Amino acid sequence: MANHLTKPRNVRPLPPAQLDRLNGRRLLAYKKRLLSLRESPEATGWSATRLKSLDPQLIWFKSDPRWQDLYQTVLDRLDSFGHVDR
Repeated sequence: MANHLTKPRNVRPLPPAQLDRLNGRRLLAYKKRLLSLRESPEATGWSATRLKSLDPQLIWFKSDPRWQDLYQTVLDRLDSFGHVDR
């Protein structure tokens, strides 16, 4: 697989107030995007130059400390719907 050619996946972190405004379907889609991220920079095979060029405002990897908090918040919001499988 040509990792250097694949389009990097990322997620813009949403604040809790913005997550509260998402309906169940949109929240599930956001959860899916979070899960689509790569585990860590080491798992990509990308050069140090490419890694340094990534926008730090976005979450690029599950190893980002913001990822776990955001993912847990999304799961908590989905639980509040009651009828949505998380």
